[in-house]
Amino acid sequence: MKLLDEKWAISPRDEDAPPWQDVQDKDWEAMKMAVYAAQVDRMDQGVARLLATLRALGQEENTLMIFLSDNGGSGLLTSRISI
Repeated sequence: MKLLDEKWAISPRDEDAPPWQDVQDKDWEAMKMAVYAAQVDRMDQGVARLLATLRALGQEENTLMIFLSDNGGSGLLTSRISI
C-alpha cells in the first residue's frame, strides 16, 4: 500500500513476541488482536462523536484535542487467566 516511505526503518519485533509461524495458540493471539482492533474502533467512534458535537456547538475551531498513545496493545492480554 506504500503507506511508509522505504527509507524509514521498521522497528524490530519485540524479542518476547515470537514470529506468527511460531505462535503455539494462534486462536488466542488472533482474539487478542481482534480485541485491540475493537478498542481502536471504539476510540475512533468516540473521537468522531466529540468532533461532531464541537462542530454542532460552533467550537470546533476553538478547541484543541490531543490524543496520546503508547502505540501498543495492553500487556494485560499477554497471558491467559485460568479460573
